[in-house]
Amino acid sequence: MANDDFTAAKVAALPEELQKRLLGAMDEEDQKYMALAGLRSWCAAVLRQVERMENSMLAHGDFNGVFQSERHLFLIATWKVFEHVDWILHLDLLTQDLFLEIERFRDHARMMRHKNEHVIEYFKGAGRFPKDWVHATDDGITDASSTHDTRIGNRLDWREVAQAVDRLLTRLPLAYWPARFGQPGGFHRG
Repeated sequence: MANDDFTAAKVAALPEELQKRLLGAMDEEDQKYMALAGLRSWCAAVLRQVERMENSMLAHGDFNGVFQSERHLFLIATWKVFEHVDWILHLDLLTQDLFLEIERFRDHARMMRHKNEHVIEYFKGAGRFPKDWVHATDDGITDASSTHDTRIGNRLDWREVAQAVDRLLTRLPLAYWPARFGQPGGFHRG
């Protein structure tokens, strides 16, 4: 019997609630715990990526290959913050006013993550949203794969994002303890 078949048979023999849990389904209380822990983790990743980007620039000169990959990882981490904010709001774990400061970066974060994730398609002229590829300001014209000062695609300023994320981290609870055995869930604030 193949390992996958063996695993499937073992899981199928378990009680339904345990099967759901093993297959990734969580109850809402556990989701709250994971959503907050994930948000804190991705916020920390954003801060770490900014540090890595700036260290790369210092060590290797302006926007080199190492910087480009660190910048892309920053975009991914930034977008994961927004995914977790959405999850937290869906769960009614925290209120939207807590996230107002970082929300101003959402549209540019989404666009720059998408453009850089599909950069090869855009370089080939096959990107899905070509009108957004180039962006002009008084400071100059850049495409989404470029960096102008501290702005990715001349739109998303990584230092401003990092400052907003750092302030968010200081306002977030440290953890959420799920409700169990008739006791309500609650926050750990340290």
